[in-house]
Parts: sequence; structure tokens; C-alpha cells
Amino acid sequence: MLLILDGFGMNPSKANNAVLQANTPKLDEYFSENQHTVLEASGEAVGLPPGQMGNSEVGHMTIGCGTIINQDLIRINAAIADGSFYEMSALRRALEKAKKKEGYIHIIGLMSDGGVHSHINHTLALMKLCHEVQVRPILHVITDGRDTAPKSAKKYIKRLEDTLKEVNGS
Repeated sequence: MLLILDGFGMNPSKANNAVLQANTPKLDEYFSENQHTVLEASGEAVGLPPGQMGNSEVGHMTIGCGTIINQDLIRINAAIADGSFYEMSALRRALEKAKKKEGYIHIIGLMSDGGVHSHINHTLALMKLCHEVQVRPILHVITDGRDTAPKSAKKYIKRLEDTLKEVNGS
């Protein structure tokens, strides 16, 4: 039997631990009478960067595949780090087409380092590529507040502004 308890964390400390503080006679019986294991649900164990929280999608994919699948966050981070992001033919073609038509491209995205649905470093890399190709990025910023602190948008806007200054040389 495979039983997945989303959001059910195993922690030996009783302090601030609803699972250990709850009255769970059936679960206690199951754990004491049956073999079981606890799986890591974040970071490298599920194909995410170290310390990055997981989510049900990556957890279920890892269990279903029976192996670690590098998630988009890790794959895009690696492509930026090794430079292959800047050489992606489909991305370059899209930017070249935008350059020929109007000279600008709209970038719409979640601007935070939460890493669950996006990462600001990916947008910053795209802005640098736009500068290289000589396409003007028009940013439509969606702030987070769920996977990051509720009032943290200012620091991400500052990072965007700093990158714009860097690529524009001012």
C-alpha cells in the first residue's frame, strides 16, 4: 500500500508539532505494526536546489518515477550558470523576431526567489539576453507574498532596477 500524506511532516520535536500533539491512534497503530519509511520532500531529494521547499507536484513525480527528476528550477539555473540559456535557439529566434518587428518584448512573471512557480534570477537572465540581442524588455511584474514574505516585493523590484541599470550602463 502506498499512502501519501501531503503536508504531513515527521519531526521528533513535540514543540510546535501538530502531528505529534494530535490524537492519532490509527496512525500510531499503523506505524508501530507495519514497515514504513519517511521520504525527504525538499531540496536535492526531489530535484530542487539545496534548501528549496518541495511541493506536492515534485513529490508525487519523484515517487511516481521512482527516481529524482531535476525540476525546471534546477535545469534553468544550470543553463544560466553554464551559459546554454543564452544560446537557446528558440529563445533567440523569438527575441530576434521581436527585434525586427517592434524592438521590444513583454516579460510577464512572478518576481521573487520563492522558487516554487518562478525565480527572479531567470527573469534577470532574460533581461540580460534581451540587452545582448538589443530588444527592449517591458516588464509586467507580479509580486509574490505567498512563497516569500508578504511585504518583500521592494527588494525584488530593487534587484530588477539594479539589473536594468547594469545592462543599460547607467
